[in-house]
Amino acid sequence: MATAASIDAGALEVHARLGPKGLEALHLRNTRPVAVRALEGRSPADVLARVPRLFSLCAMAQTAAARAALDAAGCGQGDTVPTPGRIHDELVVAAETAQEHLWRLMLDWPALLALPAAQRTEWRTRFTAIYRRLTTMRQEGQGAPDTELSALAHEIAAPLLDAVGGELDPALTTAQATPLLPMLGARACVEQFDFGRAFSRAPELDGAAHETGVLARHAADTETAARLRQGQRIRARIAARIADLRECGQVLSASPRPDRTRIDAFSPTPGTGLSCVASARGLLIHRVRVDETTSGPRVIEYSVIAPTEWNFHPRGAFVREALAAPQGTPAALERRLRALALALDPCVAVSWAIEEKLHA
Repeated sequence: MATAASIDAGALEVHARLGPKGLEALHLRNTRPVAVRALEGRSPADVLARVPRLFSLCAMAQTAAARAALDAAGCGQGDTVPTPGRIHDELVVAAETAQEHLWRLMLDWPALLALPAAQRTEWRTRFTAIYRRLTTMRQEGQGAPDTELSALAHEIAAPLLDAVGGELDPALTTAQATPLLPMLGARACVEQFDFGRAFSRAPELDGAAHETGVLARHAADTETAARLRQGQRIRARIAARIADLRECGQVLSASPRPDRTRIDAFSPTPGTGLSCVASARGLLIHRVRVDETTSGPRVIEYSVIAPTEWNFHPRGAFVREALAAPQGTPAALERRLRALALALDPCVAVSWAIEEKLHA
């Protein structure tokens, strides 16, 4: 059994071969799903303690998903009723999601897009201040007015979207795009998905890979929809992330709206619980089965389907969009691959192996 010191959250390995004619080959290896086996055989309390250490990215969303799934497993069959603890987790997840979005929007994207140094320095300073305030909100489980996040979202939108050109975000046809995953609750996930090791590694809906995340959640947003109509999917994801930042501010300013809650749970059978969390990176599913033993309840089966498994599926959004626009210089293609990965935002560390083939 893995010890605390040996817990490994896995990684996403990207292997690309660039040649004179463009992107010639692209292979992904995702080792993240194997990591959850470290949770099996343990007590529910031990699992809850280990989850945030096992998943350092979106740790609060992962913890909320684990708690909701374990609660559902212990509550008997059926839908679970939101509790004060669930409402607290909604606020915590919203604060964490806002932090994740701000990190990407104010630090990572400005660096990749090479925005002016003075602007990047100013944004970094402001990011540090608001990130700390959100950490306090997260720790105290208390909300705050959304005016600052809304104003910030409005301010950063134009500089980011204007800096993304056609080389980085070429227009794609509808046929080249990956379908968006519908907004599914926990009961719907139980009814539509056949959970197992194969599904955990490469989830599909109706036999096809789908995209989850801010784009799926905010596809109807005005700016996001306009970018989608033009086939600008990287810019659409940036716009959707900004829309989700605004929504997080609204959640932090008042009780979550019933139709836009981020956490849901369901128990298909006694001892089994499934939770869904709308995390910063997309739909996060935890499924757990608990049995009573002579030493108390033990988790005998645990699976996590994270957004990375959807978006970096072998036939998913990252691969399809990369291969749909394979032409360009090696430097331009590498930059586009990194931009596409940043837009889809995997929930594990990414290691890059990019081979340049100089001759045909």
